[in-house]
Amino acid sequence: SGLIRQRVRRERIDSTAIVCLSAWSGGGLGYKGSLRLLGWARAANRGGPGLRLRLDDRRSYTVSVDDPQGAVDALTVLGVPQRANDE
Repeated sequence: SGLIRQRVRRERIDSTAIVCLSAWSGGGLGYKGSLRLLGWARAANRGGPGLRLRLDDRRSYTVSVDDPQGAVDALTVLGVPQRANDE
């Protein structure tokens, strides 16, 4: 236990963007927000590069990753458009 699992179906992703996460933006490190209640969620274990998914219901999910460009490239191959990098 203690693990958080968030699944997002490919069909729900409207676009992707690479973002720079600060350890203090978005309320600090860890899992913050709620896709259902607040319309956004963030899973960050460090500051640095991240991936933001814009979902079909205008919600956003942001996660810290080592290679956000690789994730964007993989999702682009699957037909998900990339947005301009946003903060």
